Amino acid sequence: MIGTNLEVFRRFGRAEAFALQCFPCWPGNPGVYTPLEELPAESRLLYDYNPDLAMDMLATEGYPDGFEMDFYCTTDTESMDFAALLQNEWAKIGVTVNIVAHDYVTYRMYRDTFTYTDSIICGTQIGNATGSILNLFKTGGWLNYSQYSNERIDELCVLIAAELDPDVQDSYIKEAGVIALNEVSNIGTYLIPQGYYWWPWVKNYYGEVSITDGGFGELIPYIWIDQDLKA
Repeated sequence: MIGTNLEVFRRFGRAEAFALQCFPCWPGNPGVYTPLEELPAESRLLYDYNPDLAMDMLATEGYPDGFEMDFYCTTDTESMDFAALLQNEWAKIGVTVNIVAHDYVTYRMYRDTFTYTDSIICGTQIGNATGSILNLFKTGGWLNYSQYSNERIDELCVLIAAELDPDVQDSYIKEAGVIALNEVSNIGTYLIPQGYYWWPWVKNYYGEVSITDGGFGELIPYIWIDQDLKA
């Protein structure tokens, strides 16, 4: 992250109004979010863009001339532009990014079977703090595309899933979030806010999006239309 200019990506995503430190927990949830100024020093350093330090770190790890890597993405315009920006930015620290672009179906095949190499673009929700930690960072989590594993986070995930006191659960999530951020299994670049709208005559619907694995078909039989209001 030290070699990644997050301000450039925030401008790209039109997300400059949002917090720089926006991952893995939603800044709008103070129970689980740790502000940048309250992070440990080694974590705060990650947000201080310093390409010279990044190159020194690469050299220390045995890559004085940088290295070459693949970056998987889809062929839609935003993903391709993101990949090109990443390629340009990381070239400044000696990292050659080979863009591996596929149609969405092929991309999903590589992503969901974990058969891509090196790195992959992927958005994720962070509003559900419990889901963010369990799905993104638990060993074997279904959104853990980095195949990241940390013994303490796995312990915390068990506690998070079992805890009924929301304040105690939040404390576990907050601890896990700082650990995951510091170990940089993922680089969260910017927030993409989403909104859901429906006509006022649509009744018994309150904005639910995911009832079963990303779908809400089961809810449809319970939604009704106020014909008088619609008229």
